[in-house]
Amino acid sequence: MDIEEIKTIRRSSVVILGNFNPAILHPEWLDRNQVLPPTEVRDIAESKEGEVRDLEGLKVKFIASNVLVSGSETRLSLPSYQITVTPDRFEAVTVIKEKFEELYEFVAETFKILAHTPVNALGINFISSLKFSKSARDLMHHYFCAKPEAISSVFGEHSLIDSRIRYDYEDSKVTLLFRVDEEKDEISIDFNYHKDFSENEGVAMLIEYLLENFKPMMLDADKVIKGLFGEPTHGGKEDEKPVKNNNG
Repeated sequence: MDIEEIKTIRRSSVVILGNFNPAILHPEWLDRNQVLPPTEVRDIAESKEGEVRDLEGLKVKFIASNVLVSGSETRLSLPSYQITVTPDRFEAVTVIKEKFEELYEFVAETFKILAHTPVNALGINFISSLKFSKSARDLMHHYFCAKPEAISSVFGEHSLIDSRIRYDYEDSKVTLLFRVDEEKDEISIDFNYHKDFSENEGVAMLIEYLLENFKPMMLDADKVIKGLFGEPTHGGKEDEKPVKNNNG
């Protein structure tokens, strides 16, 4: 199955932990190094130099309302991506299904150029809010409570189960979070595939791992969702607030 055919994933992100200089990753750099299509960055990169402000002793450049570049944090809101970089964390996110494949490819190309960047962990994340043929509350009670009726008898009819599952996928650690949205009758689902890297392994091995495992991990997430709950009847909204997952 091609990942563009997957209907259970609404949001994908790649998180890299390490030691970064946020000011490097500005629109002009992305455009000059051609790690993203011109339609994503060209208009911003060719805009005026932007306003430089002094905020709490830090020089911050506001190129546009959707772009902030500084030595402590860079935030880029591009047509298809949200990119956030701090000194210890890089994150790129998309909610556009057709961009899932381009997401991990552009992250890989970015770090091929930044080949000497110290990195120590990779997080590949998939997020959804889904509706199924049975109610979200009943599904969660069925799968995560030996006697579903016991929950209601002890805590009342409006009790809900949220769940956290940890398991191994190949050589990565997976944290899977579930939360019931009772108002929308949906289950919010958040997969975090986490892989640590030693100092000796470096960027090259992280890139190789990302390129080899992003698709299989998304297929695994799709398989797990369907294995637990069946085919979703509705995919929720792409801008739904995700389950909070503190892993990289």
